[in-house]
Formats: sequence, structure tokens, C-alpha cells
Amino acid sequence: MRAHPWHPVLVHFPIACWTIAALIDGAALLGFSPASAASVPGVEPAALSFALLWLGVLLGVPTMIFGFVDFLRLPPQLQRSGALNWHIFAMLGAWAAFLGAALLKPKPVPPFPPATLAATLLEIAGFACLGAGGVLAAAVVFDGWPRPAEDR
Repeated sequence: MRAHPWHPVLVHFPIACWTIAALIDGAALLGFSPASAASVPGVEPAALSFALLWLGVLLGVPTMIFGFVDFLRLPPQLQRSGALNWHIFAMLGAWAAFLGAALLKPKPVPPFPPATLAATLLEIAGFACLGAGGVLAAAVVFDGWPRPAEDR
């Protein structure tokens, strides 16, 4: 188990948290009632979004740490890959955007105010960075990964 790369296992958790938070806040920004679309019994959508945003930021830290550890174990030609380096920058941008959004969100205390426009726009920017980072990660794994000679 020690040799297993943990970064690919962990990335799903912050991505899921940030995606749901952005969807809740985006729906509220567009005037849709998140209470009817994304309801958890007894939990206000603004409070759920706040918690998911911060959970994603916190889970992003070990994900990045394990990503760095896994990076150090990659072959040198893959470490120098442009797609991999741009993946790192895109994901750092996503993490920073979601951290900024979390810092700008009002605390979820009754009457549970919706996210500010600035926080929601940062979530959208973070979501765009997530998408770009995911495409770049796929390029590394499916196009740039060294293959055994018999597979070529």
C-alpha cells in the first residue's frame, strides 16, 4: 500500500464538495430556489454550501501534499511534462479561488444569507480551473504516461 499513489484517490473529495457548493450558489445567484433543488432535510442550502466549500478547501490540503509526494516518484520525463506542470498551476488556482470564495461567504447563521456575488464568481472561476486541471491530468495519464515497449 505504501507504493500506491494516493493523489488520484483523494482528488474526488474536494472536487465533489466544490462542485455541489458551486451548484447551490450558482442556482441561488440565478434566482432558482436551492431549497427545492438541493435540499437535505433540516439543512439550509446556504449552510450546506458553506460547509462543503470549507470541507473542500481542507480536503484539498492533503490532496495537494500527496500529489507532491506522487510527483516526486514520477519518472523525470513525466515530471518535466508541460501538461503536468499546467495541471499543477490549474489546481492551485482552483484551490485558491475556492479558498477566496470561502473567505468571502457570509457565515451561515439564520436567516442564512446567500453567497455574495464575488464569492459565487470565484466559485465559478475555481470550477473552470478544476475543469482545465482535469483535462490536463487526463492528458498526462492517457497521453504522456510511459508505456511498456510491447504496448507501443
